[in-house]
Parts: sequence; C-alpha cells; structure tokens
Amino acid sequence: MAVSTFACHRHQDHASRSAHVQVGQLLLHVFYIAWARCASFHHLDDIASFKPFKELMSTRDLLPHTWTLAAYQTIIQRVNFLAGFANSLLLAVTVTVAAVLTSAAVGFIFPNTGSRAGRRSSWCCWLR
Repeated sequence: MAVSTFACHRHQDHASRSAHVQVGQLLLHVFYIAWARCASFHHLDDIASFKPFKELMSTRDLLPHTWTLAAYQTIIQRVNFLAGFANSLLLAVTVTVAAVLTSAAVGFIFPNTGSRAGRRSSWCCWLR
C-alpha cells in the first residue's frame, strides 16, 4: 500500500512540474516574440525611403503610392559615397588586421611565460 501511495504522489509531482515547465515555456516564447517584434519594428520606416519627398511629407501611409529610387540617387550624387565606402573599408580592414595580430601575439606570449603561477594569474587577469 505504501508503494502505490508513493507512486501516486510521485506521478502528481511530475505532472505538476510538467505543467509549470509548459507555462514557463509558453511565457518565454511570448516574451521572445514580443521582443522580436519590438526589435524589428523600427525597420518599417526604411520603406519610407522609396517614397518621393512630397509624398513623404504629405501622407502618413506606410507603403508608398509611387515607388522611386530618387532618394538613393540623390545621396549617391550629392555625397561622395564611394570615398566614404572606401574609407569604411580601409578602417574595417585595418582594425581586423590589428586585432588578429595582437591576438596572435598574446596567444604566443602568454603560454611561454616563466612560472606556472604567473601563467595562471596572467590568464585569470586576461579572462576578466
């Protein structure tokens, strides 16, 4: 009799935990969906770049009535877009090469330091 009572309580505990897990998973998924919607909501304004300027200032519609690439043509013509792109590319390559070289140097130097305790404390400081 004691065994069956224990098994019954164990089954109830498992069912209770299972219900809590399902509710927790549901709430987590609701939170993730809400977070994703909030994070991507500001991208709806990117559609406005396809509107002509007059339509952009006069209507509050989300989708343009007349689709145009005039805003992009204006930006490319008025601003030296290619020079800005080249500067960004140069900066990105420089930063990437510097990070790879310094990381390789640190990766070579730290294991080759003198004492065992020095290596351990150096790695602890580096990881923080």
